[in-house]
Amino acid sequence: MEEKKYSTYEVRIRAVRACLGGMKIENVSKAFQANRATIYRWIKRYKEKKGEGLQRQKVSGRPKILDEIKNAEFLSIVFKSAMEFGYETDFWTSDRIRHILKKDYALKVSRWTVWRKLKNLGLTYQKPERQYFEASEELREQWRKKIAKDSSSYTTI
Repeated sequence: MEEKKYSTYEVRIRAVRACLGGMKIENVSKAFQANRATIYRWIKRYKEKKGEGLQRQKVSGRPKILDEIKNAEFLSIVFKSAMEFGYETDFWTSDRIRHILKKDYALKVSRWTVWRKLKNLGLTYQKPERQYFEASEELREQWRKKIAKDSSSYTTI
């Protein structure tokens, strides 16, 4: 499969000026690695818009699904506790956010779309540090001493 070439504004303007300066279209297309039809289109746009037609133009495409939700509204979901939405823990996952978006906003998005939105808003993955509240530090120290004592009584061969 042939890789598509991206032409910058400078390349387009130089190619058009070369053609208008008398160079043959075939030679310009070879020199700038662009199709002849593309060169003709650049010349036409250059003449019609007095030199401004060679700027990069916005292309049509599928609109981003999460653009329907304002950033502030999206952040208001993420900054609330997940428990407020009925989850057992207070932590957000991309699947939980997807579920809320589908339920409350009727938006079906992929996990990667959610990750991209979070990244674009400057949010990063944070893994909570586990804490065990059941065990006391005194019991842990007693256990460590017992293990150390038991392991020293073993004989090696």
